[in-house]
Amino acid sequence: MRKITTKISKRLLYAYAIVSAAVLIGQAVLMFSPIVTVLAEGLLVDPEVKRADAIIILAGGAYNNGALDRSTLTRVIHGVELYKKGLAEKIILSGGNMPGRNRLDITISEKMSEAATIMGVPLKAQMIDAVSLRTYENAVESGRIMEENGMDDAILVTSATHMKRALLTFRRLGIKVYPAPAIAYEPFVRDPLERLGMSKTVMREYAGMLFYRWKGWI
Repeated sequence: MRKITTKISKRLLYAYAIVSAAVLIGQAVLMFSPIVTVLAEGLLVDPEVKRADAIIILAGGAYNNGALDRSTLTRVIHGVELYKKGLAEKIILSGGNMPGRNRLDITISEKMSEAATIMGVPLKAQMIDAVSLRTYENAVESGRIMEENGMDDAILVTSATHMKRALLTFRRLGIKVYPAPAIAYEPFVRDPLERLGMSKTVMREYAGMLFYRWKGWI
């Protein structure tokens, strides 16, 4: 019995060693090769900024204390900049509460509204979607707001790597939007740890693309 247990333990240790080595090799490839850059470039969409009825800003996320995360704040800043250039008279802020991401009794879109107001956008120019929790719902709710207010087209603001999935989702629903990526993608990230962090974002987007195609949303 002891011999059998010893053999099983050795096999488990061997399997663990193989898996650990594979993980380390995978991380090394992501950190020190151009594969992340190549994959990320497949997600990029060229900006097509033009005058429209509205500017739709998609939420990224928020910290546990309710503060907007870097991705969301950057999107709001970019959307407000487009608004101040006179490219639209209305801003649609899209994003509800994400479970485990915001402990305050306020939606991410409402926090985005607070930020936009501080940046000089009057409340009368803002429309809030406080319901959507994913990109598909962003598109559905933003489209509903546009239809109810007689809007024909909009500038779509989100991060560079998220834009392709967002754009395909909106257009799948027949919503006329023009891409305006908020975060400029840096194709030559030198720091290995930054490249590893970027790989998580890129892989998540590709997984999202596959899931959305399976659901028929893009």
